[in-house]
Amino acid sequence: MKIPDENGMRFIEPSPEYLNSYYELCAESYATAPHAYILHDPEKFDIWKNTIFDDYAAAREGRNLPEGFVPAATYWVVIGKRVIAVVNIRLRLTPALEYWGGTAGTIIRTSERGKNYAFELYMKIFDKVRELGAPQYYTCTDSNKASLRVLEKTPWRKKERIFINADGKDCWTWRFWL
Repeated sequence: MKIPDENGMRFIEPSPEYLNSYYELCAESYATAPHAYILHDPEKFDIWKNTIFDDYAAAREGRNLPEGFVPAATYWVVIGKRVIAVVNIRLRLTPALEYWGGTAGTIIRTSERGKNYAFELYMKIFDKVRELGAPQYYTCTDSNKASLRVLEKTPWRKKERIFINADGKDCWTWRFWL
């Protein structure tokens, strides 16, 4: 399903038509991804190019998930024929994800950052989370200043600031609710 937008940004379900563009996003941005689960390793393209769409469907249905993972829907965000971002929306949360992680994970293609896409992207995530009936909860570390500035302009509301250890690193994190 595609959600049209007056500025040309669309959320799409991953499709073969955009696979090469997604691969290019991975090649460009994999090293900068805060959590590698959201992108595929571009060096393993020959392995995942044939299974990616079945894997996404299985994840959405909650089949064959690794320990600690929950069902999730992945969307590619495109402008024209170019995938500029990836959004992963968890359809439910574990206690660990309620503590750190929240509902959605996102990454914008490295070369597309700083182009004012983030606000529109977060607003589309807001709409999609509601449409899917997913938990309405988001987290963002203090160190991610750009995302914090954008989140403060959206309907996501700060709930609290907590000190956590995320992926072996101590950090301050904000929790947001819709």
